[in-house]
Amino acid sequence: MSICRMRTKPSSKRGQPTMSSGTGVTPTDHFATRMSSSSTIHRVGFPLWCFSAELVFLLYYYYLFDMLIIWHCYILLFTHHILFPVTGLIPHIKRLARSNTKLIYRSHIEIRADLIRESPEGPQATTWGYLWNSFVRHADLFVSHPVTNFIPDDLPRDRVVLMPATTDPLDGLNKEMAERDMTYYRLVFNRVCSDQGSKSVNWDRPYIVQIARFDPSKGIGDVLKSYKILREKIASVGNFSEIDIPQLVVCGHGSMDDPDGTIIYEQTYLHVQSDQFADINADIIIARVPPCDQLLNMILRGAYVALQLSHREGFEVKVTEALAKGVPVIAYQAGGIPLQIQHGRTGYLVPVGDTSNVASLLFELFSNGELRERMSIAAKETPTEEYWTVVNAINWLFLSNTLAAEGSEDCKPRVRIGDGKWVKEFWRDGANYSGPQPTTN
Repeated sequence: MSICRMRTKPSSKRGQPTMSSGTGVTPTDHFATRMSSSSTIHRVGFPLWCFSAELVFLLYYYYLFDMLIIWHCYILLFTHHILFPVTGLIPHIKRLARSNTKLIYRSHIEIRADLIRESPEGPQATTWGYLWNSFVRHADLFVSHPVTNFIPDDLPRDRVVLMPATTDPLDGLNKEMAERDMTYYRLVFNRVCSDQGSKSVNWDRPYIVQIARFDPSKGIGDVLKSYKILREKIASVGNFSEIDIPQLVVCGHGSMDDPDGTIIYEQTYLHVQSDQFADINADIIIARVPPCDQLLNMILRGAYVALQLSHREGFEVKVTEALAKGVPVIAYQAGGIPLQIQHGRTGYLVPVGDTSNVASLLFELFSNGELRERMSIAAKETPTEEYWTVVNAINWLFLSNTLAAEGSEDCKPRVRIGDGKWVKEFWRDGANYSGPQPTTN
């Protein structure tokens, strides 16, 4: 089989490609990959004849065994177009690809520049030193979440740009749902809860929700503690009817790169059954839901208020999705979350660990329906274009065109990108874009 006639396509099994050949396959057939960190399929074309057979083999090998990659990081290679989710390929690409090949390193993780600074010999510094010296330093551009602490001090700022995580307004997580669809997925959700031995949601009563992986950093213990304090406040005032007392729903998917997920889920389930929650555990629903966007859409869309009490966070798309549905969010001041919530207008920002404050704000929202309604309207009206995939796509197209121009002998680059700025800052004026000005936390 000719290398130029080789292509991959998604198979029925998640994340496993199949190889095929045949007549009519051109050197620019699309290469399909599944990115493990976001479960998003990306289709991008590239001219296979730009690579040696050795490099093409490396690409396919690393894709097939993608458990070897460093999770949450991926690179973009422009020869002119290729996307591939493997950090470890960078030195191989530099060795085998054309000299004008451009690489982008996209970091989805919190690198903790403060810990690197405070402890130069510590594990964070050691890990970053390995990543930087072995891989990242070869990249032409470093794309980070717009959080200053995610960018190590020794990273040259002229090679850094900022871009938030985004969500798609048209996929199953966000599109409008008819009432009959809401009813159906409510039945499905309660069936999932029943199968797992959890309580079912009473859809006639309001509920608080946190949607997140069962991970130590997601603050699930703080969610339970805040709810317990809230219920004590409600019991002390005694003016809530039974139908108005809120329930708590904590749910989320599992993940391939989440070794603690099952452990944390089981610990959470057992914690809710302990004596300290004996009076209220009938109103606490804990569920690991299957990978169904509509289930999460339904449960978030119907919530009275959402929580995001992560102790460590990158850029939480669930906050964006909740606000777009008109659901106020109470969240900790972690990572990029303060960029997403307008405190006192679309939700509340609370210092990490301040569960008493979280409970007080929850009580205020449940005691004041007009306040909740104002926040709901403000959340829907707040512009969020920069956190949607439309602007995200423009950002990536801009980066690809600009870097391709830098690597081409026939075309001069239109602008020099970097300097730790948002990608949108480089194209917004030329495109007459009037969206909100970007900020950095």
